Amino acid sequence: MKRAIACVLLMLLCNVPAGAQDDAPDAPRPLGLRERGGEGSERRPWRRRDPVDDEASWDAAQAFFREYSPNRFAMFDDLPEDNPRRGHIRRFVTGRYLMMQELKKRDEKLYDTRLKQIQLEDTIFDLVRQVNSTELNDEERETARKELRQNVVLWVDASLAERKLRLEKLEAMIEQEKLKLDKDEQARDALIEKRYNRAMSAGAVEDPMGPPPGRGGRGPREGSPGLPGAPDEAPPEEP
Repeated sequence: MKRAIACVLLMLLCNVPAGAQDDAPDAPRPLGLRERGGEGSERRPWRRRDPVDDEASWDAAQAFFREYSPNRFAMFDDLPEDNPRRGHIRRFVTGRYLMMQELKKRDEKLYDTRLKQIQLEDTIFDLVRQVNSTELNDEERETARKELRQNVVLWVDASLAERKLRLEKLEAMIEQEKLKLDKDEQARDALIEKRYNRAMSAGAVEDPMGPPPGRGGRGPREGSPGLPGAPDEAPPEEP
């Protein structure tokens, strides 16, 4: 039975969709995993570092999930050492931990909301096991069902609160972009002259409409708008 539950956990861990995020409160995700999304979704450090599962990060990830998701992480501990999926799960879990740490640096309020969901998901995971356990009598199973529903309510509320926070940040970013656009529209003639002068002075191998030297290949941005997912990292003003 324990091995069967472990296999189910592995399937959940390894088959989380990575193509899109639907923030609708559908079902808890294992170990606090999140699909890719827009501004609010975390950057993926495991795609920028190689390897991601260095010993220090892995040790920190284990400590984090043992504290905030002990029931689900116990299933990983129960896997045989020679199970080929242990390495994959280790990298995946370490990446999720680093993702949470980056979120904490950028937005502590959003981090706290996400952390609450992780803890609720772990409680729900354990209550589901209790409800389906053959060791409980009818009264104990009914108590577990009631607790399960209460925690699902809390999880849905936390998920909605997270989405509200994301929308507030997006709305603030949109307002900033509107102000920058208005500024650029008012300076339209000056922008035209600047682009024209750059085109006239470009060398034979230069892209006259590309970024100026030293911009690292980033596209031209007259008003230097921020990027989705990093509203505090606007590129420098062009000379």
